[in-house]
Amino acid sequence: MTEYTNAIGRLVSLAGALLVLAGCVALMGIISAETFYPAYSTAQNHISDLGATRPPDSVILQPSATIFNATMLATGLLVLGAAFALF
Repeated sequence: MTEYTNAIGRLVSLAGALLVLAGCVALMGIISAETFYPAYSTAQNHISDLGATRPPDSVILQPSATIFNATMLATGLLVLGAAFALF
């Protein structure tokens, strides 16, 4: 029974670490993308503007869009890993 409890504890710890890492990656990735977006304002722009602006006249600014999109992909994979560890 203790081996089972230890395994569950390790998986819960792994899930927690993955979620903390996901938060850090998201925060740092958004901040990095903001620095490369010309005239980005947290008061005037949406976070999703870092990937591409709203249609119908969408504008994709590089390298901000690549950084933001890769960050969101990595964050999603980390959250999926945490969910799998908790499952």
